[in-house]
Amino acid sequence: MEAKALIEQGVRAQQQGRLAEAEQYFQKAVDAAPEMAEGWSKLGVISIMKGNRAEAVRLFELAMDKDPGFMPAYHNMALLLCEMSRFRDAEALCMKARARDSKYLPVYSSLALALKSQSRLTQAADVFREAIELNPKDENLHSGLGAVLAELGRREEAAEAFKKTLAINPLNGEAHRMLSLCRKYESGDGHVAAMEEVLERQDVAEAVATSLHFALGKAYGDCGQYEKSFRHFEKANALGRKSYRYETRLTVNAFNNIKKGLTAEKIRELREGGLQDETPVFIIGMPRSGTSLTEQILASHPAVFGAGELNTVFIIQAEEGVSHDNYAQWAGRLTPQTVNRMAQKYLAHLRDFDMFAARITDKMPHNFQYAGLVHAMFPKARIIRCRRDPAATCVSIFRSRFIGFMPFAYDLKEIGEYYKLYEDIMEHWREAMPGVMHEVVYEALVANPEKAVRELLDYCGLPWDDACMSFHRNERPSMTASTLDIRKPLYDEAVDKWKNYGPFIGPLQEALK
Repeated sequence: MEAKALIEQGVRAQQQGRLAEAEQYFQKAVDAAPEMAEGWSKLGVISIMKGNRAEAVRLFELAMDKDPGFMPAYHNMALLLCEMSRFRDAEALCMKARARDSKYLPVYSSLALALKSQSRLTQAADVFREAIELNPKDENLHSGLGAVLAELGRREEAAEAFKKTLAINPLNGEAHRMLSLCRKYESGDGHVAAMEEVLERQDVAEAVATSLHFALGKAYGDCGQYEKSFRHFEKANALGRKSYRYETRLTVNAFNNIKKGLTAEKIRELREGGLQDETPVFIIGMPRSGTSLTEQILASHPAVFGAGELNTVFIIQAEEGVSHDNYAQWAGRLTPQTVNRMAQKYLAHLRDFDMFAARITDKMPHNFQYAGLVHAMFPKARIIRCRRDPAATCVSIFRSRFIGFMPFAYDLKEIGEYYKLYEDIMEHWREAMPGVMHEVVYEALVANPEKAVRELLDYCGLPWDDACMSFHRNERPSMTASTLDIRKPLYDEAVDKWKNYGPFIGPLQEALK
């Protein structure tokens, strides 16, 4: 069988989830035609799916070496570099690719991602506009522009971009969902009827239906029809849950491994290798607990750069050979010298964002799992734990669609169980590192913003600045489920909003007991 046919077989196997079989076909293809870049690039994609980023980088580089004009390899490599938080490298690669073939549109999307990940959203929007001029009928380009505009807080412009997406393809579920986040609904709204009509189609894909149910949940919530709203969120999450194999016991084992490995005594030992640098500010907590709001407040200070959700801590650990399964053994062997090396890597990456900022925030919520490690890496770094009413936090998770791997987030019982495990590991950190973390309580922040902000700035060693009270005017990027929420002033309504769903969340309330 010739190489091209082998690749086609591999693509079919990959689309059906048979990765091992796909990899075999792609390997046979490169064995038959080593000069064919496509086979090497396809193997790179498989390596990403297997979690082997280093091997994927090697394979994409090999594909580009075999054929410098094979553009998918540039695009895939750029996306991988962004996933690895190597945004400047991704940008440079995209610029090289665009110079080689200015009409290859996917590279515009990867360039925009690299730019917005560096907080250069206006430039990212310009890249999408340039691509749209090349192909005004590409729905993904309009949708990408809408997402960037939403991150800038420009709701009306974002809504127009999503409307253009839907004019091209009324079945674009994510465009419907993003449009729903950009506006308020009243009973009888035409967009609600249009979404319901799409859902009635027999050929609607599950991914589209998932997005539509999230959008309709939001729309009916705006209209005060909370039971109808909840039923749509329920259907959206049921569809989303089908994509994951998840058991709470796996999280129990993972968190127990972390606690066993990073005891108070071990953290004290490892701190000897930590960097005495005050630049990093780690903002941690459950998703939807106020982490984005806290970062937005801090990033409004002239001495602070808000870097957003970085997966750098996870990547650095993975490079050292750690996983949840072996965390206790890995941490047991961890030395101050290794911690110093990890801290140097982390700080170098932070400085890629801003060379001169006194503080740079990393608001990856899930760094709560590694609070002991980051304290060892940076004993003088600030760690801010965001808290919100447990039920409010969990209901907000249930009402949100997340980008990335959050398998616990689609079932009320599992969300509640995860929250309890989160509380348990946070108690471990409090006991192991007394007095290290500062808490920002969402309800207290809303009730008395100035007091909470002053306490936050004092903890971070920063002087008062009035800009922190006008955080909603800050046009810095935010690529989270809270993108549009942080563009509003603080308001009391959000505190008790979850109670509208109180009659329908029995499994959650039971799990939280």
